[in-house]
Amino acid sequence: MKIRLTERQYSKLVKESSWNKTKDITPLVDSFIKDTKGAPMEHFFDLFFDVYGFTIKDIENSKLLYNVLLGYDWISYSDNAKTKRGQINDMIRIILRVEHNRIMSMGNVEQRFNNLTFLSNKYRDWRGTPEYSRILISKEEETKGYINFIKNTYSGVEAVKRLSLFNIKTKHKYHSTIDDVINNIKKENNIVVVPKTKGYTLSRRENSMVRQLIDYMKDIKIPKKTKRGFLSYIGSQYGAGQYSDFWSSVNKSGIIEKVGGGSNVTYKLGPNYEAWEEGRVVAF
Repeated sequence: MKIRLTERQYSKLVKESSWNKTKDITPLVDSFIKDTKGAPMEHFFDLFFDVYGFTIKDIENSKLLYNVLLGYDWISYSDNAKTKRGQINDMIRIILRVEHNRIMSMGNVEQRFNNLTFLSNKYRDWRGTPEYSRILISKEEETKGYINFIKNTYSGVEAVKRLSLFNIKTKHKYHSTIDDVINNIKKENNIVVVPKTKGYTLSRRENSMVRQLIDYMKDIKIPKKTKRGFLSYIGSQYGAGQYSDFWSSVNKSGIIEKVGGGSNVTYKLGPNYEAWEEGRVVAF
């Protein structure tokens, strides 16, 4: 019989001898979960290795124990547990290997890419391991497939929106590839792609600020359209820099355009206004 705990600890955890007969460590894992709830990091690993005596083999054989470790907040891992670093590294390498294999068996390229991204972010402190390197290689391979998946799965405007989010998510790493895809989408769907400014998506819904601006521009009672006049129109007091990001966004989009210069600047509906009304303008 393999003794994992003192007799006092053992009798507290398992009242029957089922574990000895079946080698089922579920009772031990259940108790470990209770003992480590809210425990500091160093205490978590002391209990895991020293008190409960769990091993790498236990992680491989117990789905419950594996799931406990999988759900652990590894992003918060620090040198507080440095005395167990070697054991922890072995533990992580198993998780990376198992999760990589699980993700790569998924049939949907979107699921594979998103899960690989999450996995690589969560375990980024293990960049030097072969298991982590395999995750990055797979993620790189899935990226191109994911870009094409978006293009082939969604409509023109929706595809550009998703590619825009993907571009931000990957920190513009694949901008050149995405740009080529978007140029094709523009030609095939007759849409207008404009630069996204500070996250503004140029919403067409009622009561959106863009819609309020269009109402202002089309109000024949107001012959001279200015930024100050628009703010007054929506009941907002004028201030230096107020709504400057919004104003920059709608100008760059071509929904409105500037007329004149200096202190005589006014605005009118721009060359992309009709396309915007038709839902063919999308910010990227």
